[in-house]
Amino acid sequence: MRVRPRNRRAFVLGLLIALAGLLGGQRAWAQTTTVVTANVKDVSGNIVPTGQVTFDLEPGIDTTISGNARFTPQTTVCTINQAQNGGTGAITSLARASNVVTATFSAQTTFIVGDVLSLSAWSDATFDGTSAFTVTAVSAVSPWTVTWNQTAANSTATGGTISALRASPGPGSCTLTENTALTPAGTYYKVTIWPNYAPTAAFNFYALTATQDLSSVVPTPATVPAFSFVDLFSNQTISGAKTFSGAVSFSAPVTMVASGLTIGGVAPALLPISLTAGVSGVLPPGNGGTGDSTGNAPTASALATTPSTCGAGVAATGINAAGNPVGCFTPANGGLFTEGTDVTANTVANSATATTLMSINIPAGDMNAAGRMFQFVLTGIGGDTASPTLTITADIDGAAIGTLSWGTLTAASNQPITIEGTFTVLTAGTSGTVTYSTVRAKSFIGGGIYQTTQTANTFTVDTIVAHTFSIVVTWSAANTLNTITAQAMQLRRIE
Repeated sequence: MRVRPRNRRAFVLGLLIALAGLLGGQRAWAQTTTVVTANVKDVSGNIVPTGQVTFDLEPGIDTTISGNARFTPQTTVCTINQAQNGGTGAITSLARASNVVTATFSAQTTFIVGDVLSLSAWSDATFDGTSAFTVTAVSAVSPWTVTWNQTAANSTATGGTISALRASPGPGSCTLTENTALTPAGTYYKVTIWPNYAPTAAFNFYALTATQDLSSVVPTPATVPAFSFVDLFSNQTISGAKTFSGAVSFSAPVTMVASGLTIGGVAPALLPISLTAGVSGVLPPGNGGTGDSTGNAPTASALATTPSTCGAGVAATGINAAGNPVGCFTPANGGLFTEGTDVTANTVANSATATTLMSINIPAGDMNAAGRMFQFVLTGIGGDTASPTLTITADIDGAAIGTLSWGTLTAASNQPITIEGTFTVLTAGTSGTVTYSTVRAKSFIGGGIYQTTQTANTFTVDTIVAHTFSIVVTWSAANTLNTITAQAMQLRRIE
């Protein structure tokens, strides 16, 4: 049987249409979609009852499409329908009876039959669900109600929200094609929020899963495509060796490594580099550069010069970035106590009364450390009758540290005498303790008699405040020949 040409053309055209429909159906069936939900709020945190969200499909940067093709932008519009209990678009009650949920509103709502609802934050959490309920009925007269089916026990709830991001025109869910199912690769959606139909925030969004809550999407997702350009406004890691043929200026802290960096075709080890901003890292050796490789370069330059001082006998509480002292003050005794000296000669003669030979002040706080040790030395001359006894006492504020009884002495006159010893702070504080280490005296009196401490004390002292250290002497008998003259005494902190 022969087929007429006209019928043959019709047969071929019909076959092509059928194949196109089959292929088109396969493509639509193969697409993966994302149902988008959201709770849209205003700046006061109130639910936005109406408005829309637009999703503009955008190509990736530097996208190329082979063949004769072009990218056609597409926009998906979804309508905002939301209400909250006792708030915007007020829900006056929510009840479930015989597996049917009824929400009653204070006025007519914008929900329609077929809306896919998300409920959250209700006092009875069994009412909650994301894209879990489909509206089955909406009343056209008061009382204004919306109903849907849910198999669960009878109950009531308060305090939550109901939202439905609806495809426009509806009904149905707000549905997008997943970006991973689109060609070319790297597409994304530019999302614009229109609360009460006024545009506000816009951000990039990637549809990647079966459902996504738009209100919890980070505006810059981790799946953002990698672009082959330098981002001037955010953090970015640039891999590979880079060559700079001109001047390079860093206006913010920079981390530098020695490998993979050349400037003007010259490796850093051979190139003088000047760092004018905070830099961490290590410059290669021998680079002849200037600046600070671990901190702030101006500070390093300032520290390279000789700093100023507070002046003689004046201390500082710290230094500034230029290395100069700050908080200069004059402590007691003209500075940090290391030693005190008394050079006012004093003589004790023809007396059997305990008499202070010499004294030195100890500044406040100088004894306030456990283990701190002090050394004293007194020099002078002395003489005596045939057999006196000389008692030498080292004391702090009149309390004896150690006592030396020196005798019986042999008659002599104008003989050199040295009295020396040490004492130590055992514990510090308002009830600190101090004890002697040694008190000893030596002289040519009596053929070079040399004696050490005979008695000593451990006593309580406030190590925080100032004190007076003294050497006190007592002759056993008053006689014009029994004399001792102190010419100088020194007290030194030796720890």
